[in-house]
Amino acid sequence: MVAEVSAEGGSLIAVGDLGSNSFKFLIARPSSPGEPPAVVRDWLVVTRLSQGMSLEEGFSPDAMERSVLALEGFFREVEEWSVPREQTFLIATEAVRSNPKGLSGLRHLIRERFGVGIRVLSEREEAELAFGAARLAFPKLACAFDLGGGSLDAAWREGEGLRTLSVKVGVRVVADRGGARPPMELERAKRIRDELARLLAERLAPLGMVPLPCALLGGTATTLVQLKERKLIGQLGYPLRVVLSQSDVWRQVEFLSGHTEEEIAATGFVHPKRTDVILAGALIVAALLEALDLMSLLVTDLGIRHMVAARGGI
Repeated sequence: MVAEVSAEGGSLIAVGDLGSNSFKFLIARPSSPGEPPAVVRDWLVVTRLSQGMSLEEGFSPDAMERSVLALEGFFREVEEWSVPREQTFLIATEAVRSNPKGLSGLRHLIRERFGVGIRVLSEREEAELAFGAARLAFPKLACAFDLGGGSLDAAWREGEGLRTLSVKVGVRVVADRGGARPPMELERAKRIRDELARLLAERLAPLGMVPLPCALLGGTATTLVQLKERKLIGQLGYPLRVVLSQSDVWRQVEFLSGHTEEEIAATGFVHPKRTDVILAGALIVAALLEALDLMSLLVTDLGIRHMVAARGGI
């Protein structure tokens, strides 16, 4: 995560982004318009919320237990930094939005345990916030993709407006249902990439000719940067501004497909609980570049939580 700064100098805001594979938490000071927030604490907990879920039963008991533990840690930090509850926001994206039964149970549990509600983002809100976050790092940005556990969200400039699109292709989906886990024969990895590229080319057809420059957000993007640079994100400056090329991505696919999860974790550049999904994420990024005939993507570590904090809430 990013380098952290002193909490002195202004009121704080706390944001929890509840995703399908991880919960991302941020405590920060809101910023001037067009500037990223000043980070006090920025961290994530891999909860695998969507693992074992069903539309009939909602989220699994194990996933709910992992989620509660993560939220308990978040609210301890909220209290430690004296963030007011009215300045504490929980937002939820694809995993929660697509599972009404799970949402009901999670909402009830969080309200009972922590006394706050969840704001469930629509597909459009999710894409707009991701685009706004990317523009905090790259002000002239024309297009942004946010790759999460359950979906790939796109937002792009069209005239004076913004168009958005969500494709149900996420790292958890491709890892669990598509079987894209390391180690894997490289030829099989190529077949999965090509299948994903055909799917994305079809689903992202409304984009037409992709407006440039274009950015990629999400844990897969920042992890690929760490593997490429052999440095942790916190060592690369805040906010992160890096170019990830087609060849950069495929080199990491070759590395990930040729090593076990334990060997990948041993590099120190992949979260130990993300080793099962990072190859799937790399293949989605490789497929995205191929489908849209892009040579590279800009990458930042800013995300939806940073945009919410920069705006002072949602």
